[in-house]
Amino acid sequence: MSRPATRSVLAPAALAAMVLMTGCVTVCESPLYTAADIATDLPLEGSWIDANSDAHAPGWKFTRHGSGYTVVETEKGSPPLEVHLLRLGKWHFLDIFLPDRDLCDATGHLIAKVSMEGDVVEPPHNADHNLLVKAPTAQLQRLMLQDAGDPQAFDEPQVLRRAPATPAPSPAP
Repeated sequence: MSRPATRSVLAPAALAAMVLMTGCVTVCESPLYTAADIATDLPLEGSWIDANSDAHAPGWKFTRHGSGYTVVETEKGSPPLEVHLLRLGKWHFLDIFLPDRDLCDATGHLIAKVSMEGDVVEPPHNADHNLLVKAPTAQLQRLMLQDAGDPQAFDEPQVLRRAPATPAPSPAP
């Protein structure tokens, strides 16, 4: 596979909700993970907003569900998405399953390389390649590991921060 094609395969999505805002990206027919690859070492559960937004901006809410997360866009009313956090080598990835062709041009899995420091997550920005990758999981994993350390293989990060907690309503006197 030539270098430009590899870069297209690795063009990730930060979250499927961002896909709705900026256009579709590379969709993989197979998941990137197997049960053995599932990771739980990043505390993703909770609400996240763009780091450059004010505290009340719309964002995404991650809720633990089975071996992964259910993710909903906080203000759009979009359908919930199934997301799995996984570790390949020393890198973390999100596998975001798109069950509905209305969300993109194909059903499948969007892939994002992700890093986290404290309450800040840095998945890469979306890229508008509109590709469908039909490689099986093992081959997808080899492709990701091949270029995961190459800063040119992924777009600039989209920085998300944990949304501030909403204060509980005061009890009535």
